[in-house]
Amino acid sequence: MRIGSSLGAQLGNMNYAWMCPIPLERSLARHPGLFGMFAVGGDSMLFVNKYGRRVVNEKLQYNELAQEFFRWDSTAAEYPNLVMIAAWDQRTQDHSAGTEFSVLVPPPGADDSHVIHGSTLAELTDRLRQRLAKYRPETGGVELARDFTDQLTATITRFTRLAENGVDVDFHRGEKPLQLMLTVPWRSRRADPTPTMHPISNTGPYYAALVTGGTLDTKGGPTTRPTTNTDGQILDDTDTPIPGLYGVGNCVASVSAQAYWAGGATLGPILAFAYRAAHTADRECAAVSATFAS
Repeated sequence: MRIGSSLGAQLGNMNYAWMCPIPLERSLARHPGLFGMFAVGGDSMLFVNKYGRRVVNEKLQYNELAQEFFRWDSTAAEYPNLVMIAAWDQRTQDHSAGTEFSVLVPPPGADDSHVIHGSTLAELTDRLRQRLAKYRPETGGVELARDFTDQLTATITRFTRLAENGVDVDFHRGEKPLQLMLTVPWRSRRADPTPTMHPISNTGPYYAALVTGGTLDTKGGPTTRPTTNTDGQILDDTDTPIPGLYGVGNCVASVSAQAYWAGGATLGPILAFAYRAAHTADRECAAVSATFAS
């Protein structure tokens, strides 16, 4: 940033980052076991916001899923999803616990300090309120709505009906191959109407965790604009390459803009453009050397 800015480089994509969901409590505690949730395991589980409403396809790839935490509600003048609650039942606890892809459901014997337990949804709500109250200074005062339990109950009823019908008409969960791939390791052996959804039990115990969005790496920086310049050259504000200045990878503006294609979305462009940039830099140096020699 300092090098490019001092030479008049364009900057791009500065309002985005590579992101993934993270457990709120481990983040705020600077827990050495903090992990990014690269997949959300479990079929009888869902995410709700502080109003108890489901607002997202929980099986989205992690970069897209994390952006939902920062969706602005201009009418209410708030970020209603800043802290979401991942909630699941005993089925998911039994069949979907693990550490692969850093799932949220801890296996037996693992650290489960981020997990909140309740024998009923009402008890789960009470304990969620207590846990959120502990973090009011860090979250800007996020607290559950008064009718959270009622809304959560209605949301679970709706989710269960969608799971029984086999189609998530609300958020299209499980309709993309990548969502299926990240879910299959946690499926039970029984046949379900859809591999990513299963009815949530109407009896406890229930489990929950506070989740928010985390940053993996930078996604903005000096612009190379590979659509017009394929050699990794940094461009100035007139789209002219700055002599001798090159950039690839996560230190320059991502060619994906806001989107995330799939695993390796950073590695492919890094390899390709580093190769081209190196050859271009070599030719540039050779030309400069030849000029001095003559």
